[in-house]
Amino acid sequence: MAASLQQEFCALRDTYIEKQFGRLNDMQRQAVFTTDGPLLILAGAGSGKTTVLVNRIANLIRFGSAHGSSWTPREVTEDDVKALKTAIMTGTDAPAWLDGMLRQNAVRSWNVMAITFTNKAAGELKERLRNMLGGEEGDEVFASTFHSACVRILRRWAESIGYPRSFTIYDTDDSQRVMKAVYKELSIDDKFFPIKSAINQMSRWKDQLVSPEEALRTPARDTKGAIAAKVYAAYEKKTQGGRSLRLRRPDLPDRAAAGRARGCAGVLPEQVPLPAGGRVSGYQRGPVPAGQPAHRPGKEHLRCR
Repeated sequence: MAASLQQEFCALRDTYIEKQFGRLNDMQRQAVFTTDGPLLILAGAGSGKTTVLVNRIANLIRFGSAHGSSWTPREVTEDDVKALKTAIMTGTDAPAWLDGMLRQNAVRSWNVMAITFTNKAAGELKERLRNMLGGEEGDEVFASTFHSACVRILRRWAESIGYPRSFTIYDTDDSQRVMKAVYKELSIDDKFFPIKSAINQMSRWKDQLVSPEEALRTPARDTKGAIAAKVYAAYEKKTQGGRSLRLRRPDLPDRAAAGRARGCAGVLPEQVPLPAGGRVSGYQRGPVPAGQPAHRPGKEHLRCR
């Protein structure tokens, strides 16, 4: 009897959850109910990618991995089955006392990160989450652009890598402006050693984790090399005094700062809030299977039509 009640309840639970996402097509539902492991969605403009993200986040928070599961936190009773049947037939919410039976490994809203490409898209995502989850839970989801998310993380952990939380981000124009001031102070002729060359050399040193002090101590191959080391030291003194970060190509991170983070064991595991099991909606990261490298890309792909 208990086993049959369990099976009936789990089947009803699947039906109830599916009704909560009844406006989705089959491929969208497949994406929403895939809760473990990496997931890549390939789709054209206007095909419903944001809809999938919003609903997937809502499913993770409200039900977790309950859909398709045969697990329940306690023994199922006839009252459980009756209440869930009534909710399905009437199209109403299940009673509050059933909440724990309807979810499995549910994610806390503040442990979800959703990355978008524009502020407008991030705002739309947040608004739709508020409508689906309610104001409080919707607001707790960390939805932002890639750049906003990175700035937030950097400001939180800036002191761990030698920067104040009030640092300023310098783009290419800012860097060139500071470099011109350095050239003027050091009386360097831009025609002899172009500013662009100095910036490129500085970037190479940072990629190699070479500090300004190390660059100055290392014997230069020629006059330009010696000038570059002096420029590097002066530039860092002007911008860093710990107060600025240079905005660089995403494939060339500031490894000098990364080097300073060595030994800060608490930074990397905590810097990005992640849901239980390591799931991230937007760019989806799942728990790494035993024996699989953490950087290995996921193999599961879905196309939304």
